[in-house]
Amino acid sequence: MSQIPRQKVIAAGALLGLISAVLVYVFLARQANESTTKYLVVTARQNIERGSIIDADEVQLRSLPKNVLPSKTALTPNAVVGKMTNTRLLAGQPISINDVDQSDRLAHIIPPFKRAVTVALDPIIGVGGFIKPGDHVDVIATFALYDSTVTRTVLQDVELLATGAEVVTSGEANKSDKPDTQPNATLAVMPIDAEKLILADAKGKIRLVLRRADDRSYIHTKGITGRAIIGNVPTDVPMPNTQIQTAQPSTTTTSAAKPEVAANASKPAVKPVATNVSTQKPPMAKSTTKGICATKTKPVQTIEIVRGTKRENTLVSE
Repeated sequence: MSQIPRQKVIAAGALLGLISAVLVYVFLARQANESTTKYLVVTARQNIERGSIIDADEVQLRSLPKNVLPSKTALTPNAVVGKMTNTRLLAGQPISINDVDQSDRLAHIIPPFKRAVTVALDPIIGVGGFIKPGDHVDVIATFALYDSTVTRTVLQDVELLATGAEVVTSGEANKSDKPDTQPNATLAVMPIDAEKLILADAKGKIRLVLRRADDRSYIHTKGITGRAIIGNVPTDVPMPNTQIQTAQPSTTTTSAAKPEVAANASKPAVKPVATNVSTQKPPMAKSTTKGICATKTKPVQTIEIVRGTKRENTLVSE
């Protein structure tokens, strides 16, 4: 058996070493190329909580190397705007398609045995806009009962699933006007608590009270009334629906007419006299003159009696 010449063995080894060096160089060059080549992807402009609806102002486009990008990274804002997040996103983090719910459904994040109920909010009711999905809140409602108000804690330790805004149409508006939006919050509650929440939202005014992150306590409260806070009303405070009643002039012919005279003080009035005056002819007075049988009629005068706005003429004999 002939042996391979030593020179050929050395040449083969050198060739294999050269091929290996070339392959390593190509691999390293490709890695370097991937680490320096950047792609324009969608990232979070700020922290976005789980269960939030991504708004256009919350995302931005950034150039990032390929080796730091997750799989299925969103390349356009339209791929994630309006979608609900499945996880918490940090500022500057590239957003993957897997990080958002493509079906736009809230059902997958509702805790077991609970229901999602949405209530309307405003900047004050929503704790000044500081509540975020994942926070726990108490629901307090104020009801108007007769002439008083009652404030009660309806629910405690309720998880906030999502926050959003609903477009509200208000009558006829110009095309140039921006539509009004009504912020709202979606809470995860038990079925029996859902009934309480809906009734409180319909019959009263609700507020959400933010709880400490690690606070899961339950405190029994009796509620508070407006009378308990205000106390006794001072006597000099005018009561509602109280007006000074002015005397109305009387239209009946009575002998007492003081309120009517007071109401018509500017008009000249004659002091009322007895209205029991007969309208028959006055009696004739007999004369006792000797030798003469004659009668003498007493003079009669007419006076005007004013009772309020009514005037009467009465005959009075002297």
